[in-house]
Amino acid sequence: MGIKIAIDATNIGSGGGINHLVEIINNAQPQKFGIDLICIWASDEIIRKLIKVDWLTCYEVRFNSHLKFLRFFWRLLYLSYKFKSFDVCYLPGATIVIHSCTISFAQNLLPFDNRTLNKYKFSISFFRFRLLRLTQSISFYFSKGIVFLTEGSKKIISDKALIKNQMNSIIPHGYNKKVFLRKTSYKTT
Repeated sequence: MGIKIAIDATNIGSGGGINHLVEIINNAQPQKFGIDLICIWASDEIIRKLIKVDWLTCYEVRFNSHLKFLRFFWRLLYLSYKFKSFDVCYLPGATIVIHSCTISFAQNLLPFDNRTLNKYKFSISFFRFRLLRLTQSISFYFSKGIVFLTEGSKKIISDKALIKNQMNSIIPHGYNKKVFLRKTSYKTT
């Protein structure tokens, strides 16, 4: 049997993170790399945007935004248990999951940007971003690899978080070609 990959996308809420994950999955060719199965735990919003193929299994996860504390323990206990049967665990939000082969995705630079972070001083957002910086730093430390969006984000995060691995790569957000298609014929009057 080939490689099995688990993806925890439960903390991706909107914007670039969703687009990045959807474009990677929808353009993937896992068979070329010996991957037989990709399972993703995500919101209904993300799942609806994914292609329907035999190598992709989706599990809808519903969490109220007020239950983030419970979601942390759900990930740590339930997902860590579920992920034991997978070869690789991909964490787009760099969350803490116990697995021997995790790959984290550093998509949120704000917790590592001190200048911007200081604008929030002593507010709830300031402490939330500090906590996020701590949990992401722990995730990065224990990951076998990290995906960064740019060389600049890799440098900023590497300067602030202890990253012990060397298996890091840069995969920019990219774009969907449909957005940039030009009309080849124009009507003139």
